[in-house]
Amino acid sequence: MAYKVKNCICLFFALAFCLLACVGVRAYHTVRLSGLQGERVFYLDSASSQGFRKTELSILDIPRVKGECVKMDLEGKEGGMYALSLISSFDGEVLFIEEACGRTSYYAYAKGLGEGIWLYGKKVNLHVAVGENTCVVGTPIIFDGF
Repeated sequence: MAYKVKNCICLFFALAFCLLACVGVRAYHTVRLSGLQGERVFYLDSASSQGFRKTELSILDIPRVKGECVKMDLEGKEGGMYALSLISSFDGEVLFIEEACGRTSYYAYAKGLGEGIWLYGKKVNLHVAVGENTCVVGTPIIFDGF
């Protein structure tokens, strides 16, 4: 009898450990822009402007994350060069550049960032927008105003 109870307890702890390991791996890969400091926004349920936005995640939100965005200050940095160095740090390739409303947007694809969206016939999963004083980085793209 004690042997069966001991086996059940061992099985319970083994399953709990596996579940925690799976959640940990998923959480690690959820925050793709973790190396960047700034105001962070997560897009839940949809990688589009229709996605629900949250600034902090709970464990239950982890499977719902479809994108992320980080807004940073450019104090003391040259915008265009900073954007290109960010893209390089993700091993990204700039696909096209767009200028509008005093902002320059760099659209790129980086293999390590996973899925993307199609823009102008190209798959994009990294978007860096540079203004006069701010830089916004988003994956797959920035859906909030910048």
